Amino acid sequence: MKWNIGDSVRFLNEPITGIVWNLRKDGWIEVETEEGMILSVPSSHLVSVHRLEKKFETGENPIKPGFEKDFPNYAPKIQKQEEEIIREFDLHIEELGIPYRNLANYEIVRIQLNYFENKLGESIQKGISPVTFIHGVGNGVLRQEIRKRLLKNPYVSHFENKGKDRKGFGATEVFLKP
Repeated sequence: MKWNIGDSVRFLNEPITGIVWNLRKDGWIEVETEEGMILSVPSSHLVSVHRLEKKFETGENPIKPGFEKDFPNYAPKIQKQEEEIIREFDLHIEELGIPYRNLANYEIVRIQLNYFENKLGESIQKGISPVTFIHGVGNGVLRQEIRKRLLKNPYVSHFENKGKDRKGFGATEVFLKP
């Protein structure tokens, strides 16, 4: 699909919506989420958000008052259900469900960091603390990038190493400010 700046989009595998903010030459799209974060994703990971879909998400009924009886199956019933609280996210690329065999290392790290920022943003929004990010031991590039971002984030109280094995720490536990 051809995207334009300002298009409303939804991520295929995540409950995230936003607005197309920038069209990069490498085919990736930068999306500003409702939380104000800019995320870079391949264009194939986005779908367009139709105006009716946006109205249903906000609970607004797109059918004019008085016509609901004529369209009983059109307006979905909006039910709130309790969500399972997830406090641990695995950032290993093979766990993210993204084909990565032909990607360069920097592209893989960028995808992992986007996922990290998405999940950290969701945790901040929902007030879930602490939350653990499993980055693995490896050579530490992903861990270092995560920690740089955590140090700059005003909602993070502190973070700690977690998951010690004989090679080192493979996870970071993040505590949010109340």
